[in-house]
Amino acid sequence: MVVYMVVGHTKFGPDLVARQIAGRYNTQDTFNHGQLVEHISKYATSGAYDEKMLRTWKLGTQELFAPIAHIMSYRCMVLLADDGKIRLDPVAPPADFEPFPDGGNVFHDADLMRECEGVAERRLRTVVFPSLRLKTYRGVGERAVPHLSDAPVGSSLLPASVGSCRAVRLFTRRSVSDKFWTEQARWMRDPSLQAVNAALAAVDQYASHPEMRKEAYGSKAKDISDQYAKFVPPEFAPDRYSLLDRGCTGTMTQTTLGTPGMQAAPRNATHTSGNNTGRTAAPVSAQKCGKVRWSGAAHAQPLASALLAPPFNGVLPRKAADWETLVTEMPAPGSGLVWDVLTLKRHAMVLAKKRPDIAG
Repeated sequence: MVVYMVVGHTKFGPDLVARQIAGRYNTQDTFNHGQLVEHISKYATSGAYDEKMLRTWKLGTQELFAPIAHIMSYRCMVLLADDGKIRLDPVAPPADFEPFPDGGNVFHDADLMRECEGVAERRLRTVVFPSLRLKTYRGVGERAVPHLSDAPVGSSLLPASVGSCRAVRLFTRRSVSDKFWTEQARWMRDPSLQAVNAALAAVDQYASHPEMRKEAYGSKAKDISDQYAKFVPPEFAPDRYSLLDRGCTGTMTQTTLGTPGMQAAPRNATHTSGNNTGRTAAPVSAQKCGKVRWSGAAHAQPLASALLAPPFNGVLPRKAADWETLVTEMPAPGSGLVWDVLTLKRHAMVLAKKRPDIAG
């Protein structure tokens, strides 16, 4: 049974998941879309618009199943595979019952649930349990159960041992409070084995159909890729994301994340933990370092000299990258110490107010 949520829901299972995600967001590092996706992935069973996971089921099965009439009018749906032993008779709903928009046969909820349980019981007793006991189970396609499937490699066809298919019947109703269901007449057009295999063979990855414009993670795909490439330490970046080897790519510094006391590791350091084991492109390891304590007597003149020299020429930097460049012009700090960009920026602005040769 499939039940769709209504607008304004407040007490469904997904709300519990949302609270768990919010808890992780508030207690762990979440500086970009990539890290947010990692928080959510623990509670998600599928990727959002993943072109390798999503397949063209609607396009491939349009010859097998008819479109669902008035689909926006129904919240609840039941798929029932008819084994030929179902005894389900239409009923006449009460006079005050609002009729279904498609006008199909109407069935009482208790009768439909009884037949659903009966089909499940019969299949468990006559098919599922014996196949598990005799180890004769066969999956759909070679990838489902490779050591048990006799389907061709890479295929999604039914195993050769399957000789017939059951007709699938679709029942719908407006809400869980309805006591009646209506059946979508002839929803499955052809229950033959040939039709099912033809539909399975026609289903493909969205990646093979660029004209259908299914991009992984929608409009955020490029943002996520850029965030992983530029700001996430390599050991936390999934293998499918590439890391560049120049500029700030792949680094996490105190100015990038706004966290003092973090310094990038040497550019050729190698990481051996996480998904990207052994990556050497602009690797980063967050090391605890102390900040240089500002001393006007020792640091004011070197800072002024750096600001008066190219590329600044007496003008305070405007871009974050230029402030990073200014840091490199300062005297080398002692072991275990780093220059804090915010500290230099603050004292540079003080110098600009005091000296006419430095423009703010």
